[in-house]
Amino acid sequence: MNILFVCHRLPFPPNRGGKIRPFHMIQHLGRKHSVTVASLAHTQHEFEQGAGLKEFCAAVLAEVLPNSLRWMQAGAALPSNTPSSVAYFRSARLHRRVQQAWQQTRFDVVMVHCAFAAQYVLGLRGGFRILDFGDLDSAKWFDYSEHRALPLSLGYRTEARKLRRYEKQLAGQFDQCTVTTPGELEEFKTLQVAVPCQVIPNGVDAGYFHPRSPRHADSSLIAFLGRMDYFPNVDGAAYCARAIFPIIRRSLPRSPVRCLMFGRCWRTPRSPWRPCGLRGARRIRSSSSWPWASPLWRRHRRHVGFRLSPGGICWWPASRKRLRIKSSS
Repeated sequence: MNILFVCHRLPFPPNRGGKIRPFHMIQHLGRKHSVTVASLAHTQHEFEQGAGLKEFCAAVLAEVLPNSLRWMQAGAALPSNTPSSVAYFRSARLHRRVQQAWQQTRFDVVMVHCAFAAQYVLGLRGGFRILDFGDLDSAKWFDYSEHRALPLSLGYRTEARKLRRYEKQLAGQFDQCTVTTPGELEEFKTLQVAVPCQVIPNGVDAGYFHPRSPRHADSSLIAFLGRMDYFPNVDGAAYCARAIFPIIRRSLPRSPVRCLMFGRCWRTPRSPWRPCGLRGARRIRSSSSWPWASPLWRRHRRHVGFRLSPGGICWWPASRKRLRIKSSS
C-alpha cells in the first residue's frame, strides 16, 4: 500500500518523546509498504539530521519552520477561534508539497500523528484516514491551567477550550483514531464522536537496552529519562521519587535498587530534577546529560525501565514481570 504519514516534528533521530512514537510507526509500516512522510523541522540542523529517515521510508517531505515564525503565527491566532498550538505548526510550503504529493500518488492510507499535523490533510479526499492523537493535548492544557497562576492559567484554559473543539471536529473527519493509554481513551470518549478509537501503547525497545555485560549481576537500576523543562516529565519524576521508588525498594529488600533520573533542563542544567524538590532523596541520582544512557543501562544485568500511565504500570524487561502500583493520580 501507499501510505501518507504526516507528523508534527521530523521524527529522526528518535531522541525525544515527540519523535520516538512516529518513528517506530514509520519503521514498522515501511517494512511492507511504501511510506511518504511529511513533517516539519525547527532548524536547518534538525532538517539535516532528519535525512536519516529516508532509510526507513520511500520519501520524506520536510520543511524548516523557524521558531520566530511559529511564535508569530501562534500569537496572531490568540484572538481567533484557531488554537495557537495549531497555528504554531502551520507551514504553507509543507501544505503545498503535501497537496502535490497527493495529486501525483494514489495513497491508500493517510495516517496523521498528533492533531496539530492534521491540518495538512483536511482537504484531501480518499483513502482510509487514521488520526493518532497520542495524547489529547487539550487535556494537558486544562491540567496546566490548574497548576499555573494568572495570567498563564487563563491563557492555558482558553487554549484548552479552543483545542478541545478543534479535536472534536478533527475526529469526525477520520475513519479511525488511536491514543496512547486507556486513560487517553476515556478522555477521547468525552469528545462524544462516533469514530472508533483504540489504544496503541508506547513500549520499550528491550533489545536495544538489553544488558551486554555480566558485571553487576546483583544490581538493579531504575532509569527515568526525559526533558526536565517539560512539566509532565518533572511531575512524573517527582511522583516516581515520592511514591513509586519507595514501593519498589520495599518489594526488593535484598536488592540494591538505585534510581537514576536524567534529562536536559534549561532552568537548572546541573540538576534537572531540582524543580521536583527532591535533591536529598536517598539512592536517587540525577544528571543533565543523557547520551550515555544506553551504555549505563547495558552495564546492568537486572534493570527496570518504567513509564507512568493511568494504569500505574512499571515494566520489568529483564524478568518480563510487571509490577503494578496502585495510584490515585
